[in-house]
Amino acid sequence: MPARFRGLLLTLPAHSISLPDTTVVVVAPDEAFRRSLGFVLEAEGYRIRLFDHLPAAGVWVDGACCAVVDEKALEVDGVPLARLTEGGRPVVLLVDRIKNGPAAAGLSLVEKPLLGRTLVDAVSASLPGHAGRPRTT
Repeated sequence: MPARFRGLLLTLPAHSISLPDTTVVVVAPDEAFRRSLGFVLEAEGYRIRLFDHLPAAGVWVDGACCAVVDEKALEVDGVPLARLTEGGRPVVLLVDRIKNGPAAAGLSLVEKPLLGRTLVDAVSASLPGHAGRPRTT
């Protein structure tokens, strides 16, 4: 370390920096699909937590800003759709086909197969103030 920086110590109180948590919970029974979802989100700068089914995820992990859930996880685990949005945090539900009808509050539907930036844009748009993308290019 150069001499001019010796002894310089900068400390900031923990409350002085307020960064939004960018942890996204990904729940998908298919391991390859789950890992590829995680890869896409991680490449965009999100921190990820991967789970194979909803009970393992506890539906929510403390500190997560959003969940991405494959609809097959609902079928496998027998979890009602309404349970996903109980925590008040946004959920992106990946579906084979979007059916007509209102979606639950806090729930974004994204049709598979995922093309382009569909997933990243849905996660970003689901976050408060649309400030979701942690990385700027």
